[in-house]
Amino acid sequence: MSLRICHLVDNPYMGGVTSHVLTVAQAFREDAAIWVDIAALPGKTEDRTLYEQARLMGTEVTEIKMRGMFDPRVFHRLRRHLQSGEYAILHTHGYRAAVIARHARPRCRWVHTCHGELVAPVRRTRTWEKLSLRAMRRASAVIGVSEYVMKWLASRGVRPPQAQLVRNGVSKPVVQNTIDRAERGIDENETVLLYAGRLA
Repeated sequence: MSLRICHLVDNPYMGGVTSHVLTVAQAFREDAAIWVDIAALPGKTEDRTLYEQARLMGTEVTEIKMRGMFDPRVFHRLRRHLQSGEYAILHTHGYRAAVIARHARPRCRWVHTCHGELVAPVRRTRTWEKLSLRAMRRASAVIGVSEYVMKWLASRGVRPPQAQLVRNGVSKPVVQNTIDRAERGIDENETVLLYAGRLA
């Protein structure tokens, strides 16, 4: 029997967490010993990138319904979803997902990945961040995706051996593009650097 893992993400928006979870799900498609499913909490915008991209790779995403920012029924819905899928591990991503997992008290093991800290958050988001840090202390394990995140977690009381550094994996690119220097006005002898990520 396969080890069943449910990845629960904070929202279905386009971003690093969505990309990471889809990459993980894709990587395990060939592994008969591990079965990966994806679930998501609803977002506030129309962005449903996670659902669209998952469908393209032949995977469905289950929405764990939630009305408003504080809906106590979400705990029961998540528990019921985990029991019906007979998951051995719940793997959460995002602040709301961590808080909800903590209060849902899943019967399976709970792992949380911390992808980073908030930069200049609004008050409501800062509250979710504080609640999630408290919740993470109850997780079976916490993953920090970089040394910076590990230091940030440690400064807030989430430390090894519970917290471990696991860097995000990346898929091998299918196509390697080159840039047209002349089109961009770049001299042939100039060094070109590419930064891929969010500057905040």
